[in-house]
Amino acid sequence: MSNRRESAEQLFEAALALDAEERTAFLDKISPSDPALRRLVEELLAEDAVAGSFLQHGPLDFMHEASTDTASPGDANRFDDWIGNGARAGRLRTGQILIDRFTIVRFVAKGGMGEVYEVEDSFLCGVHVALKTILPQIAADPGLQQRFTREVLLAREVSHPNLCPIYDIFHCEEPPPGFLFLTMKLLPGKTLAAKLRESTPISTEEGQAILKGIAAGIAAIHAAGIVHRDIKPSNLMLDGAGADIRVWITDFGLARAFEAEPTFPGPAIIAGTPAYIAPEVLMGHPPSQASDLYALGVVLHEIFTGKKPIKATDSTSPVVSPSLSLSGVPASCAQLIRACLDQDPQRRCRAFQETLESLSLKPGRSWTRRKFIGVAAAGACSAAGVAWWKKDSVEDFLHPLPAKRFVALLNWPRTSDNKLAPMLSGALSAIQRELERLEAFDKNLFVISPEDAHQEVPSDAHLREISDPLGANLILAASAVPGVSHLQLILRLLNPYSNKSIRERDVTCAFADITSLSDKAVQAAARLLDVNGYLQGRARIDQGTQSASAYIAFQSAEALMKLPNDSGLDAAIEKYKEAIELDPHYAQPHAELAIAYGRLYGIRRDPGALDLARGNCQVALSLEPHLVDAHLALALVSELTGDERGALSEFGKALALDPSNPKTLVWQAQLYGRLERWTDAEQTFERVLKERPNYWLAYNELGFVLHAQGKFQKAIEYLRDATVAAPGNSLVWSNLGVEYVQTGNFAAAIESLKKSLTVDPMFDEAAQNMSLALRYQGKYKEALPFALKATELNPADDINWLELGECYSALPNSRSQAQSAFLRAAKAAELHLETDKTNGPGWMLLAFYRAKLGCSQEAFVLMQKADSLGANDMDSQLYKARILEILGKRDQALATLASSFRRGASAAQLAPLSDMESLRKDLRYQQMIRAKSTNAEVDRPSGIRDL
Repeated sequence: MSNRRESAEQLFEAALALDAEERTAFLDKISPSDPALRRLVEELLAEDAVAGSFLQHGPLDFMHEASTDTASPGDANRFDDWIGNGARAGRLRTGQILIDRFTIVRFVAKGGMGEVYEVEDSFLCGVHVALKTILPQIAADPGLQQRFTREVLLAREVSHPNLCPIYDIFHCEEPPPGFLFLTMKLLPGKTLAAKLRESTPISTEEGQAILKGIAAGIAAIHAAGIVHRDIKPSNLMLDGAGADIRVWITDFGLARAFEAEPTFPGPAIIAGTPAYIAPEVLMGHPPSQASDLYALGVVLHEIFTGKKPIKATDSTSPVVSPSLSLSGVPASCAQLIRACLDQDPQRRCRAFQETLESLSLKPGRSWTRRKFIGVAAAGACSAAGVAWWKKDSVEDFLHPLPAKRFVALLNWPRTSDNKLAPMLSGALSAIQRELERLEAFDKNLFVISPEDAHQEVPSDAHLREISDPLGANLILAASAVPGVSHLQLILRLLNPYSNKSIRERDVTCAFADITSLSDKAVQAAARLLDVNGYLQGRARIDQGTQSASAYIAFQSAEALMKLPNDSGLDAAIEKYKEAIELDPHYAQPHAELAIAYGRLYGIRRDPGALDLARGNCQVALSLEPHLVDAHLALALVSELTGDERGALSEFGKALALDPSNPKTLVWQAQLYGRLERWTDAEQTFERVLKERPNYWLAYNELGFVLHAQGKFQKAIEYLRDATVAAPGNSLVWSNLGVEYVQTGNFAAAIESLKKSLTVDPMFDEAAQNMSLALRYQGKYKEALPFALKATELNPADDINWLELGECYSALPNSRSQAQSAFLRAAKAAELHLETDKTNGPGWMLLAFYRAKLGCSQEAFVLMQKADSLGANDMDSQLYKARILEILGKRDQALATLASSFRRGASAAQLAPLSDMESLRKDLRYQQMIRAKSTNAEVDRPSGIRDL
């Protein structure tokens, strides 16, 4: 019975998407030898017609109908009746509490995948979310449960405005039998399927907006290496109208989890919905990104013509409706639809990529050689007060704090209000600037913001998901309520594990005196954290302007500068200009505008941006000669123009004005690193840690500085400290594992990388580094699954493909797979270099990939280009040596290696590399190694031997 029920539910899900005539024909195809199966499908369809469907109707659709229908005695309680019918149809009852957290508010729908409810989440302070129960056969089968959980967790990692966020997956024992359920965002609006059934056709303007939203969402899914497998109107939610309509893709990543072998007589069941399944999938090929694009073509055809494309009599490809050319559809949209419906999968992919580029929707990514996070500390402010003696207060007894107060600063609950968000951002920045100075006096205090770690915070994230990677055990959450003439700032100290509020303070600030908000926020935060005694005698924060409107414009610019991937840079520049126009004597926006122009030059290489940056620096210093940020801005401009000495001079002036400014020290240390003045960089980071002893980001960055010098054992010591400060951060565990590999301590390396993957199973670099650790031990077969996993988790990262290529190169009879991996690495690197043309290490890697692919002349030219762009770091030089060896230039390869060894490289780094096997037998190389062992202390891995 369970097998028949599962088959019925799969068929039901497929039948839902079909029109009435198509549905009848579809049901007729069900095996006549099993009439009970058809009855089950028809019963499910009947239930769906009564209760509605979560996929066919948004949670608010029925409320909207209830409020807009003409009132009549029979219709007055239509919504209440629907809720009542739905509640009786669901397994869970209204008011029931699951795992002491989720309270059932109402039953929404029953579908082929399970049941959907609206629930209240006590962990999120009463936020309502959607809860979807999972088919019981999934929960009952450990294998299926593991597979489903893996797929859901993978899908959860993809965050994008056009994707319905999946929060988490849970196992619940009550009511029995036990079952799985997942939670996701409760979306407003209606499905595209519901909109298509309306009498009013979708306008061209609205259709284009929907196309853009769906395309952006699909691009994000594909960039994460996921295939949706069930793109259709009922899996697309819409809210709003016209050009401003909002689109969400739902159920991405779940179709694969629900795939199963056929359990009824007849043709095999294919995951997806018949009308949207690509021809190659119907022929037995696996679903792919191209098959998602075929489904997109069908959906777009429905949007712009009101109906699905017609199946041809002699082909599995559909016939595009003539109305597509006659209905005023933009030519670009029509071309995309035709291309997506093409039988050639490659044509679909090319057309989709061209569309993304034309719409500026090409998914970005963060590309680094090894993701040691660049530290971004807070800015300038007045000197901290003296140490103080603290008495116990009533607050300590009633609302005690943990001994260690490692605090993450958040705009939470996250507001999207364009007026409030900048005020909150400004208040939190001021709190961080002031309180991080106190870390030198209170060793149990540490403050950090998500921006410091380049961590994006989705509005629907759980607090622990934010705090753990930041190494925080408390959240200082800021929110605001505007009044007629004032703003009320609410600061709450939260326990991220229980979501409970520990302490709370309100700050009221008149709009006319809004420039005092930051100062008041700092004082309130200091009292919440029991550090206000340190601030005694502290001068009031001088904002540099008395103009409320100029201050608000400046804070808006600062908030825009914090957006990821410089997406707010242009808008921030305009806001800085606005602040200056409102108060021409306001020095701070001039300094920050100079920094913004410097970043603009880094992206676009426009010399005019440098001139504007330099001019704003000069104005800022003329208005306020002692403004630290103005000297920092001038240091940035000096470095960008090649005047490193001038940059260091400006850092010196900034430190003379404010000797303990963390931002200045970090920027100075990073410049020393870029100049390969490693001793100076090391000493400056140690000075940062003296001021901020719990600042794990600086420990991590210092680990990178030491790695670059070949001081692997010392790097391990600092990275261990980073893991103690932030044990929930997968990056620091992964970096620690890499350093253990360099010293040959493979047992410790494997243990660290296991911890990294435990913290975040979807962290591709941890999987990549696990492959590296195993490969260095000669365990190539064991390494391969981890290398493959890394490419699956992040196919856009060329380093992942490089590691896969290295694995295959070491395995017998795997040359073609290795070549394929190096080709993928080259393509990924080229994509990055399109937007980062001055990245010397990136060009060196591309040169290496070309050398591995046999493109000798191109590899040599690319290597020279990398050299001209400053690819002088140790890793780049080791790749250069490999390139030269592959190209048959042994003498130059040996000279490059000799230089690298003098800088700290070891023979162990070459030991597992098949393309260096011949060179390792060269007497000159062996003599070089003996000389290195004799003349210098060599940090030699015990588990690796020279060959």
